[in-house]
Amino acid sequence: EGAAEAVVLLKAMIPLALGCASHAADDVSQAGMEFVSAYINSLKRADRVTADEIQNLTPILGVLERKLMFDANFDFETPSEAEEVFLDLRKQLLIIFKNITRLEPDVSLQFVSSRFSQLLDKGGAEGCCSANIPFYETEGVLTMLYELGE
Repeated sequence: EGAAEAVVLLKAMIPLALGCASHAADDVSQAGMEFVSAYINSLKRADRVTADEIQNLTPILGVLERKLMFDANFDFETPSEAEEVFLDLRKQLLIIFKNITRLEPDVSLQFVSSRFSQLLDKGGAEGCCSANIPFYETEGVLTMLYELGE
């Protein structure tokens, strides 16, 4: 009975945690990502992953993709302190992505494939190199694609 109640509470927490994790402020986002990381780690330790839990992974991947994206004004030459904090957060996000990929590789592959196809469609004849697609969108998806191969 207690375990069933915990599952119900956890189901209710996922959308809230994703809301925090996708927040524009990195400190709020980081707190939400800590929950997401703990959730993924608990799934890794579970005997089996349920269909509901697998369904939670796609929205998590969507948040990871958005949070991995560089700001349009990011200074790659001389990053500020805030940009250094973002780079550290990005490393943590990629660890979560790798853990999801180890847990359910097909879900990660399908997500990245879908996002890459969307970018190609959005770019038209020029593909993902089109001026219609901001660099940070392309870089985020390419980073996830690269991490799939690691």
